[in-house]
Amino acid sequence: MDLRLLNFFDESQSRKSAVIRQTFANKKTASNLYWALRYQILDYLNIYPKLNSIKFDYEIDQLVKKDLLVKKENEYLLSKKGKIELKKYNETHLKIEHPENFQRVNYVLWNAILLLLIQTASEYTYHNNYYYVATDNLQAQYLVKKWLQHFGFDNLVVELSTCLKEFLSLQEQIKADIFANKLIGHQQNGLTDEQIASLLNRESVEIEATFKDLELQFAIFLLNKENHLSLMAKQVQLSGLITETVAQTIRLFKKGLTLPQIESIRHLKFSTITEHLQIWALADSNFPFDQVLSRNEIELLDNIYENNEIDNWKFKQVQAQDADFSFYKFRLYSIMRTYDESNTK
Repeated sequence: MDLRLLNFFDESQSRKSAVIRQTFANKKTASNLYWALRYQILDYLNIYPKLNSIKFDYEIDQLVKKDLLVKKENEYLLSKKGKIELKKYNETHLKIEHPENFQRVNYVLWNAILLLLIQTASEYTYHNNYYYVATDNLQAQYLVKKWLQHFGFDNLVVELSTCLKEFLSLQEQIKADIFANKLIGHQQNGLTDEQIASLLNRESVEIEATFKDLELQFAIFLLNKENHLSLMAKQVQLSGLITETVAQTIRLFKKGLTLPQIESIRHLKFSTITEHLQIWALADSNFPFDQVLSRNEIELLDNIYENNEIDNWKFKQVQAQDADFSFYKFRLYSIMRTYDESNTK
């Protein structure tokens, strides 16, 4: 039973497990992202891109059977028992500290590159030119070879060892131990998650999650350095929520073009353009809401939803007063009020 999942449920806010699952798996529809924002789990987007939905649903069912979650129609609440168990679990287990980095770095590629960089530096130090590379990822192999052609093995050894020492000195000892024990070097095969878990009296899922978390933190650490390795880290940067197609819409909007004009220029459906605006708003609390919502529209919505919880708002409530009101404006208003709500807590 995966008690870590209890972190994503709440005592008072009913939550759909499908939103949590789809957030983990990097589903970027405006609707799913909106509810991830409402659940305060948007940072966890893309942490498990290959999540097994059957296994996930099974784990949720187990938590319900143990009375740790309460099922309410198609939604779930964290039970009092679940809150107690979650507190005990979090006090004794490691967890991902920077989930937002899964949106900022291509983990699969970076994992392959980093393991290969460390192995290459180690073998070079021992003057060993004959070894099986740590990864069969061809893109990683190409990028590492290209980097070495430009900057050389000596630069790799100096920069990598310096950066690793500095980075690991900033970590808790147990995390530094996990990171070091997973690495592959000269006459050293990295330990498995299970082996490290046994050595440290931890769960293997903790080891796996902690190592991934540290790998991504190291990529961000390198991006902030002014050295040659920072160029390698730039190869694995991701755009996060603001993909290039969303960015194109944003650029046109900032130039003062209307949504119909953007629709015409980009040859996209109007609904796609408005979804881009919603994603922009979800990614940036400084979104220019006042350029999309008029003062009269905001006043209308304020009057309708004044005394209701945001999660209980229904679009049909505004439709009853203005049949032509656009759904995307209703959703942008909901996002704006979510930010206001967060700022007042």
